[in-house]
Amino acid sequence: MNRGLIPCKGCGNPVSKSAKACPSCGAPVKRGIGCGGLIVLLILAGGIVSLVSTGGGGQPSQSAASTPIPSPSAATSSSGTDKAETIRPFVEKEDVHGNWTTTDGKSYYVSRIWRIEPDSVTIVDNLGAEVRINLAMLPSDLQQRFNYDPDKAQAAIDNRKAQAQVQREAQFVNQVKKSQVRVGGRIVQIIASDSAVLLATEGGKMIYVSGVNAGNHVDGDNVSVMAVPNGPTTYTTVLGAQATVESYYVLPKD
Repeated sequence: MNRGLIPCKGCGNPVSKSAKACPSCGAPVKRGIGCGGLIVLLILAGGIVSLVSTGGGGQPSQSAASTPIPSPSAATSSSGTDKAETIRPFVEKEDVHGNWTTTDGKSYYVSRIWRIEPDSVTIVDNLGAEVRINLAMLPSDLQQRFNYDPDKAQAAIDNRKAQAQVQREAQFVNQVKKSQVRVGGRIVQIIASDSAVLLATEGGKMIYVSGVNAGNHVDGDNVSVMAVPNGPTTYTTVLGAQATVESYYVLPKD
């Protein structure tokens, strides 16, 4: 039989492969799938399988069994690490804009961290004024950012008090030194090894001088020293009488 002909399914007579119906009985001609059509079908089938295996997104899909599920402990550890990383200590001269409220209810608008000490922080507010805040009065989250330690804070407070006392004493000594005057005269009575009564050179009146090295002198010696006025002093004269005179105190040598 000619390769271009196929038997009709209705009457069995030869009919052209390209015919739509048999010319003898009118039955429709059913054409089979050729090699080319088979190849096209295989390509289409392969494409469908590929789309299914990639989940339609171009990347291989993973099954539910192969997908890792984070454990609660791992999630907690991760969140803890992230939280620790966000807590960054403040530094001096750092610009910080926000409101702080202390534990006693006072509010401060902070524009800059000016100075940080173990027990306090000095800020610059929105008006440009410096304000010193006790770290113990700040909320715990701010205390943490200042590395607040109560023991170190108390040590700093004690040290500041001691320094202030030393400064007050130094200021007092300086003021006393500035008030010194020159006094002198003839010794008329030695009271003790460090005090004597003089007949003053100026004014011709009796004065009481303490802090002077009277042990190296005798009655009648003339002395002249720098001393601080010390107010009235009462002493007992050689005759046993009580006398009140102006007194002066000689400062010890540094």
